[in-house]
Amino acid sequence: MTTEDSAGVKKSTALGQILTTKQNIYANYLIPSVAAVLLYNINFACDVVVAYRHYAEDNPVWASLTIFFLYLPIIGCFVLTVSAWEHWPEFEGCGVENVKWIFVKIFQHVFFPLWAMWRFAEKIFWSIEGVRTDDKELQNESLQKLSEPRTIELYFFLQGYLQAAPQVLLQLHILMRNVSTMDKDTIDAQVLCIAMSLARMSVVTTLYQHFKSQKMAGRNYPWFKDYKFTYDIAIEGIHIRNRDALITANERPRNPERRRSSEFYEVPTGSTQDVRTRTKNGDEEPRETSVVDGPKRTVFRDAALAQDDDYFNPRRLRKVEGLPEDDVVGKIIGFMWWFCFLISRMLTIASFGYFYPSEIVWILSAHFIITVSILLYDVRADEVRRSKAIFFIFLGFVYLFCLIEFKIRFKKAKFIFFGFFTLMFLENFSMNLVWWNRDMEDIINDFWFRFIFYMIVLTTIMSFSSMVLYIFIFKPKKVVVKVIAERIS
Repeated sequence: MTTEDSAGVKKSTALGQILTTKQNIYANYLIPSVAAVLLYNINFACDVVVAYRHYAEDNPVWASLTIFFLYLPIIGCFVLTVSAWEHWPEFEGCGVENVKWIFVKIFQHVFFPLWAMWRFAEKIFWSIEGVRTDDKELQNESLQKLSEPRTIELYFFLQGYLQAAPQVLLQLHILMRNVSTMDKDTIDAQVLCIAMSLARMSVVTTLYQHFKSQKMAGRNYPWFKDYKFTYDIAIEGIHIRNRDALITANERPRNPERRRSSEFYEVPTGSTQDVRTRTKNGDEEPRETSVVDGPKRTVFRDAALAQDDDYFNPRRLRKVEGLPEDDVVGKIIGFMWWFCFLISRMLTIASFGYFYPSEIVWILSAHFIITVSILLYDVRADEVRRSKAIFFIFLGFVYLFCLIEFKIRFKKAKFIFFGFFTLMFLENFSMNLVWWNRDMEDIINDFWFRFIFYMIVLTTIMSFSSMVLYIFIFKPKKVVVKVIAERIS
């Protein structure tokens, strides 16, 4: 997790002990980056080999689906990037800068493995630069470079769910129905592909399971967010009598309208975008940028956010709580928890679907509807815009396998988490009990189904033990980040 010293500088911790800057770089950047590049390369190679083996065995449909899931997250990343007009260098027309920008984005996404390797190399380079020197200024520069947002990080996030999850289900489906007729090399490649995909999915889930609560405590998106402006309010000409009572206007609509109070919260300071702030007098104050993948143009934000008579308007104070990031040990325990849980969940879905293909569709559909309905009730959305509706569909798919607090903050986090895992364990237990007792004698004599059943039982016990260990020992405690002054209208 992270804490702050007397100067307000964030310090990483492990098992409650504050890490030095070098230890922080080793534990949170260098070692994870080396592990990530190994996992990515093995995972990518396994998918390619599996596709090749399917083609070699005259199964073009399976091979095509394998390749499709390999490309699906980069397609999603490209669509989300180019569809956001704030990313484009020029707002109007099709100028030279826009043409250059779109060609760069096409090149990056077409050759995405090289783009990913560049990001890993960048992380490893700056990690080594940070640990090879004792100069605090150079170490802070390395940490800044390591934490700069990159568009490729959005691809890494989508890879955990648009590639890994469907890939696991596809290869399990093929294995369970055709294992006796397939070559050993193909089976070995599929098993390794499934293991690497589950590991990738577990890593992403571990990193983002409490993302929204952690964002309230200062964590930023690892990729560029066009409408999430992080800025120092004092620069924008707002005079605050009480430093702890801050008024946040991080997203002011062009057509003013009344917004829910839950949308007003303090965004951590420290801009990472090229922003010129406009003060009340009309002067422009440039801000230094560190964003590589963001827009190159100057962005203007109206700083006249508070009028002189604001102090006479009634306000109410509200505490904003956040969750610090997990420390190194907490992330390891979280990864073990999700890896074991996802093994049991995927094997349960695949094995039950083998015997009851139509019933599994109804069960997963009901699970999708229940989780999304509870989510909509929890966030109390006034309206669901088209983009938000698409996002809820994506979350509903993710919630078929795991739970992440992403882009929405659970108002009743304990209820959501305990309710989700209660539903999951009941589903898994019921489905396994049904297919195991279907033809018990035949199943017991079949090596693969006996192995699958025992593996589900073992990984369920291990995931439950890891979950209890994480929740009661390694999960960070909530902290009060700021006190927000909300205008009563």
